[in-house]
Amino acid sequence: MKRLPLLATALLCMSLFAAPSWAGDVPSASTEVYDIANYGDELLELFYKAEQQGRRYPTDEAFEAAGFNLMDIAFVRSHTRKRDIMVDKSKNINSSATDNRQLWLNVPMGIGKNQGGYPSANFSDDVFSMWNYVNLFGSWNHPLFRAAGVWVDAAHKNGTDIFSGIKFFESWGTGDGSWVKYITAKNADGSFRYAHALINCLMYFGSDGINYNWEDTSYKRDDVIAFHQELQRIAAAEGFTNYHSGIYTSDHALNDGNVEALYGSAENGRTHDVMLNYMSGDFTSTTNMANSVNYAKKVSGSAEGLYAGVWFVTMNRSWNNLVSNANTKKIGVCLWGEHSQSRFFSYCAGNSSIEFQENYQKMLERAFSGGNRNPAKRPKAVSGASAGIAWEGKTPLGNFQGLAEYIPERTAVDGMLPFVTYFNLGNGERYHYKGRKTMGPWYNMGAQDIVPTYRWLVYKTNTTTPTMDVLPEFTHSDAYTGGSCLRIVATKQTDSDIILYRTHLRISDVNPVARIALKNGLPEGGAPGLSVIVRLKDDPYWYEVPCEDLSSDQWEEQTLPFDELGTGDVIEYIGLRTTGDANGLLVGKLEISDDRRVAPASISSAVAEVKEESQASLSVKLRWTVDAPAQTRADWDLLYNDEANIDHFEVMLKDGPEGRVSEVARTSSWSAYVGHIALDADSDPWVGVRAASVDGKSFSPVVWVQIPRAEPSLLPERSASDAEYPSIEISTDADGYQTAIQQRYITSLKTEDAVDNITYTASEPVADGSQYLLADQVLTVRQGQDVKVNFRVADKDDGLIYCTARAYADWDGDHFFNATNDELLWEGGADQCRCAQPKFATGQDFLFYVPEDAMPGNSRFRMVFSDAWFAHPGPAGKTQKGFAIDFPLVITGNNPGREAAADTHDAGVADEPEDLSATAIRLTTLPAVSSAVGVRGGVYVSSTEKAWIYDAAGHFIRFVEGLKEETTFVPLPDGQTYIVRMQRGHVIRSNKVLVP
Repeated sequence: MKRLPLLATALLCMSLFAAPSWAGDVPSASTEVYDIANYGDELLELFYKAEQQGRRYPTDEAFEAAGFNLMDIAFVRSHTRKRDIMVDKSKNINSSATDNRQLWLNVPMGIGKNQGGYPSANFSDDVFSMWNYVNLFGSWNHPLFRAAGVWVDAAHKNGTDIFSGIKFFESWGTGDGSWVKYITAKNADGSFRYAHALINCLMYFGSDGINYNWEDTSYKRDDVIAFHQELQRIAAAEGFTNYHSGIYTSDHALNDGNVEALYGSAENGRTHDVMLNYMSGDFTSTTNMANSVNYAKKVSGSAEGLYAGVWFVTMNRSWNNLVSNANTKKIGVCLWGEHSQSRFFSYCAGNSSIEFQENYQKMLERAFSGGNRNPAKRPKAVSGASAGIAWEGKTPLGNFQGLAEYIPERTAVDGMLPFVTYFNLGNGERYHYKGRKTMGPWYNMGAQDIVPTYRWLVYKTNTTTPTMDVLPEFTHSDAYTGGSCLRIVATKQTDSDIILYRTHLRISDVNPVARIALKNGLPEGGAPGLSVIVRLKDDPYWYEVPCEDLSSDQWEEQTLPFDELGTGDVIEYIGLRTTGDANGLLVGKLEISDDRRVAPASISSAVAEVKEESQASLSVKLRWTVDAPAQTRADWDLLYNDEANIDHFEVMLKDGPEGRVSEVARTSSWSAYVGHIALDADSDPWVGVRAASVDGKSFSPVVWVQIPRAEPSLLPERSASDAEYPSIEISTDADGYQTAIQQRYITSLKTEDAVDNITYTASEPVADGSQYLLADQVLTVRQGQDVKVNFRVADKDDGLIYCTARAYADWDGDHFFNATNDELLWEGGADQCRCAQPKFATGQDFLFYVPEDAMPGNSRFRMVFSDAWFAHPGPAGKTQKGFAIDFPLVITGNNPGREAAADTHDAGVADEPEDLSATAIRLTTLPAVSSAVGVRGGVYVSSTEKAWIYDAAGHFIRFVEGLKEETTFVPLPDGQTYIVRMQRGHVIRSNKVLVP
């Protein structure tokens, strides 16, 4: 098994935040590292030991003694029960799609191997949202048992099963053959040693199975087959009804020689779900499909769990194979691509992070619901190598018929009211609470709302006639609560019905109402031209409640009574009706609720870990526990949120014990990351968490943890120049980033014809590994002049010639780069060129013009390089194996400067969260800050109750507890660097120390 260096990245990033001295307090670790390297074979060993002790899972003490990090275990676990899909072919939009045909999406979660998909402060990440067509998700970029818990949450909310990760047995000899030896080990009685441990592990963490890329032939061994069939039997006996073991091999079809190894037998039961390998990237032949379906029927009576695979590096594939005969119509579909970043995401483009995210959602919609982004109006089906389905262009995949041609949409919205959505995708360039900013960039799929059943099903009002005159879209340009919202785009003023959700929601109490948050951006407000509509089960009539007039250009929330509905009614559809000019209208909340009330369980404990700290900012991770007994999986200590009447958790922040409270995050998991909290010199940060009830209106008390500040003199300053503009640095999750930080940098950049030119040279990469540099040379320009730029990059085997490049300047002084206008100065290599740019190494010239109305004063010139085989991030965020450099820019001239684009976000301080009346809980305050100092023979640990010690490569060495003295000596070998992770009370910190 390939090991993730636990804190190798921490050591790299530590230079950004560490005091110069090796001895003494060096505060903080990394903002990004999750300590999950031993979540593999070692984890199974721990579960096996627990089994020998008569337990289904290890104790917390056993986890810690073995070097496992309880904080990060919380980020891997999911407490969201998988919802059941409501299958009813009569309700399918495409009646010709095979009823309940299944899609296995074998792609990564988030960006990058090992930590992709984990919560972060990186807005420019993958928020996949087409769960409404996906039965099974591959988690391709994670080893087994490491899949991000928040992605499991998002999948389960929508009725999708999701793997815990994948094992590789690759044909070129890099496979993990030790896994075969491991899983076939037996006890003295002949039973498989780790079979129960593996199922227990999955049931403890809450994910749904194991995935294989098995390209050697060891999967055909009798003992390997028997092991996986035993897993199926154990899972069934334990009530683990949605357990999956997925396998992808070099086989294109089931046959006599492989059917039991891949799929199973009537005598011994199922072995795996199987993806039939593609042929030259395309689907296997129709003969192979049909024959494989027949083999599957002999085993299980159906073709469930059998999938035809395709590599969607292009969409010009033989889609007609899926509908060529009765048998091929029954086989599932598996889309594969790629190892560390989904093809959907890597093919996307945009001039800014927000535009990129909006384009990504539209691309997903064209891929799944069809090129018109309306599953009831799909383009005519095309197929084959010459179909002309393009990933690039003005409308990527615009002529693709969509997966909806073959696979019906799915819904899992069942239960009692309320139903609430903020159209939140799980990320944002800021966090909003009721329209106003409370925090900066964030990414957390645990905040993703249940996705719409249809993307987007729009009919002319009271008909089933599709219309393209009105079409909603997701946008991150604003939000009510969270990071995104719904925007209605109308090319014509057409009355239309936007059918958002198919549901089975019971009204169980009195006073059913709709609550909706709207914004139209017009100072005078006015009629929004919108109604909320619902339809009851077995009732063709739409119940409509018009929205009220708006009074301003700010967000407004309205309560609209549904007087015609009553207790016992079942709502089957929820939607919006445009009744006038609704173009540009933003919808930030849609709730259907009644007076039902049920109290959520309380938070029983919380721990915070400092992950980055400067004199001006702080980043923390949180984990907590809930005070309620587990039921369905009590033997595995897995309490589902719904068993505790919990819908989600809300993370709070305040300055001082009596400070004003702000909501800064929401999540369905029992953990959270809040990055780059802005602080003043005298700030006293408190972070808290509370549970929000399934009733939509009740909350548990907030549990608060005070974060003592480290000594300011030991903390780095965050210079004003660094904070003036959005950050841009390398993604440490990208494959090959370690090579990039050695080989990818600019060696020279010179300008001509400016007022004051710059001559920048470098002979080595950026020392801190960030791949970002704010240069000291100042470029001075004059309004109305042309400036010539020449640059060269290091001539390396894997250098910046394999990147696309963009240059930006801030012309309006708003401290952003608006890449959709003339602030994008130059592009080198178009998106998706996937080719080298040799001139970058021999000398690349470009010319830019300083606008006549450029705002005089201090500004910024920026160049951003990012790997050409992935989407360019734009002027801010994370590059893929890239490099970015900034130069201070001074603009001179006498012309009046242009005004910055108006900020359309709601202004002012956000409201405090509603219903803070419950008595808050303040966990014991321990103001002293833990620290570690290296001396000959070991380290002195101060103000610490327990500590975990790692070597410089991040491998666990020792766990020490019971440290009750003010200072304790821990012996360690001399001449080495260590990471010491320390906990005192409810706060954890890490120091880097050298033992001389």
